[in-house]
Amino acid sequence: MYVFALVTQPVDLTLTGIAQGNVVFFGTGPVRAVVQPNLDLETELQAETQTLEAVLAHDRVIQTLFCHTTVLPLRFGTVFTTPQVLLEHLQARQDQYLNRIQTLRDQGEFTLSLSAQTAPTATVTGQGRDYFRAKKDQFTQVLRDQEQAQQEWDALVQGLHHHFHAQIQARTDRLFILVPRPHWEQLAPWLAQQTLNHWQYTLTGPGAPFHFV
Repeated sequence: MYVFALVTQPVDLTLTGIAQGNVVFFGTGPVRAVVQPNLDLETELQAETQTLEAVLAHDRVIQTLFCHTTVLPLRFGTVFTTPQVLLEHLQARQDQYLNRIQTLRDQGEFTLSLSAQTAPTATVTGQGRDYFRAKKDQFTQVLRDQEQAQQEWDALVQGLHHHFHAQIQARTDRLFILVPRPHWEQLAPWLAQQTLNHWQYTLTGPGAPFHFV
């Protein structure tokens, strides 16, 4: 059985999964799995385009669920060999999953993509000492810009923690930010007021908490 996510109660939705398959809610306890019962994932992923379509379908199911209930996303490719194995797994880890779903209630994930802005490097001319002095000044300016960019990044992360009580997963060029629902509308205006002279950014969300499971 292919599993997209876990929820605490079924939702009155018609969900279409990978390769247009039917998606149903599975289980009888307080934690339900959102599954596509008859999917042969290995067969469906024979081509690269099929893999991409499957990943997009996986994300689409989870994002649709997120619009209606608290959802605990599972990784793409999560498969249980039989319904009984899945049922036993849900029963064994019921308390753990319930606690995690509870911590994600009324939380949404935003993605803040950041691109460092570097000043164009001028061609150094001259000879002798003048040339080496100009190269040194140029290198010093690059280091200064990098330092200021890092300071802006650090201040941004601290501000997100302080103002929004946000959880953050940082990558080289982006921040995944888990924000409580009351702050969703405040995030974009707050970002616009921050000093980010060395960065360009794009904010997307809210969406399901893929990076906080």
